[in-house]
Amino acid sequence: MFKEVVPFWALAFLGLVISTIAVHEVGNNIKQYHKALQTVIVAATNIGSFGVLWIVKFIIFNELMFKHHPEVLEDEPALDGRTGIPT
Repeated sequence: MFKEVVPFWALAFLGLVISTIAVHEVGNNIKQYHKALQTVIVAATNIGSFGVLWIVKFIIFNELMFKHHPEVLEDEPALDGRTGIPT
């Protein structure tokens, strides 16, 4: 629960907050443009903020939390694949 579900939902709500703040700030600063262009800029900001969050989620989940680190011990002898006898 705390290793998978909570981090996922925490990052989902963080994305909602970041997206809302970014869209609000951009929307307040582009009043001088035509309405159609404002709509495109605000939509691009929303998509961009979730795109950045997706990259952050990928790094956190795939590279930090759930990355498989195989233990390679160089001191152990290699085994023959057929018999299991050290070579």
